[in-house]
Amino acid sequence: MRQMLSRKWIQHQYAAMIRILATAEEKRATVWSDLNERLEHGVDLHSRRGVEGAIWTILSVSLVAVIAVTVLFTLGPKLIQLGQNAVSKVQSPPW
Repeated sequence: MRQMLSRKWIQHQYAAMIRILATAEEKRATVWSDLNERLEHGVDLHSRRGVEGAIWTILSVSLVAVIAVTVLFTLGPKLIQLGQNAVSKVQSPPW
């Protein structure tokens, strides 16, 4: 009885290992076939637009952000001074 249980347990272990190895082999074959297909079609190095113009979108947004930061740093102190002047005029009415 004990040998039978031991033998079934070992057979179960072998079956599980074989299933794992078969699954790994299928995944390896899929990855290699996908890679081989990509390499056969090649890469279009002349296309600089990226996916739906993503590169140009990123560059445009970056340029707008740089301009906005530059303007804020230039006008920021002047706006703060204007605000302080307005507050001082409002707090000291002429009476």
